[in-house]
Formats: sequence, structure tokens, C-alpha cells
Amino acid sequence: MASKQAVDESITQESLALKQATMRLPERGAMQGLWGRWFSGHRREGEAMPHCILEYSANVPDRPDIARVLADVHGALMATGLFTLADIKSRAVRHEQFLIGDGDPARVFVTLTVQILDGRSDAVKAQISEAALEVLARHFPESLARRTCSLTVQVCDIHRASYRRRLSSAD
Repeated sequence: MASKQAVDESITQESLALKQATMRLPERGAMQGLWGRWFSGHRREGEAMPHCILEYSANVPDRPDIARVLADVHGALMATGLFTLADIKSRAVRHEQFLIGDGDPARVFVTLTVQILDGRSDAVKAQISEAALEVLARHFPESLARRTCSLTVQVCDIHRASYRRRLSSAD
């Protein structure tokens, strides 16, 4: 297992490489063709695009402002230096119908799935998970303190070769 210092150095090097790569990109409209569409002035279409899906059981005792939870997740992802605010898309789903283990109503779950394009290192994915987990722990303290709670974050790769999107031309 790598030391914390080695992991931190790996994350720093990858973040720096991504920032340097985006700074070398041509200005908006400089390329033609399928990948010739530019947004945010510096980032190539499809380079960064985390999708965050927050799911939680209806029996969580906490009643956080879900818009605030999602905004704080955005802030945590921004703090990694890997994404711009315009890149991050989030939504939340409260599950009325669910079963956890043996069905004990004292069991609750809160899970965040962060989908990113493949190619990021395990160290970067761990950094994203840790930052997001801290946000969830701050917003669901009663669930952790008073219930049997599964509070989880997973970072999933989206297959880059098959991922497609279309952006509107509205600014």
C-alpha cells in the first residue's frame, strides 16, 4: 500500500497535469468537426463532467436542505482542482421503497455516486470519495449517531469511448 505522502504527490501531479493540459487548449471555435465544440473557454468537450447522484432512504432522521448538500458536494469537487463548477451536474433521489438487510426500520442509507470519465488514477478517485464523504457526514449526523447507517460514496468510471453528449448553443 502506498504511503499517504506518495498518494498526495500522485494526486498533486495528476491535478497539475490536467490543469496544464487544459491551459494549452485552443480558444473556443478553433477546431472543426465532432470534437470542435468548446465550452468554458479552455476545456475540451467531454474532458470533465462529473455526474453526482445522491440517493437516500426515506427513513433517515436528518432533514437536510438537499440543495445545500448538493452545493456542498459541488464545492468539495471544485476543491480537488479537477473540475469547474459548470462541469458538475447533481441530482438527488429519496427512496420510499427500499429494503436494507433484514428490513429493520432502524437501518438507513445515504449513498453518493460520482460518475467521471475513465482515466483518473485510484488516488484521485480516493481523494474525490473522501471529500464527498465528509460532506455527507456533515449533513447526515443524526443518521450516523442514532441509526444503523450506511453512508457511502463511490466513484465510477464512464467509458470514454462510448460516452456522447450534445451541448446547446445557448450561452
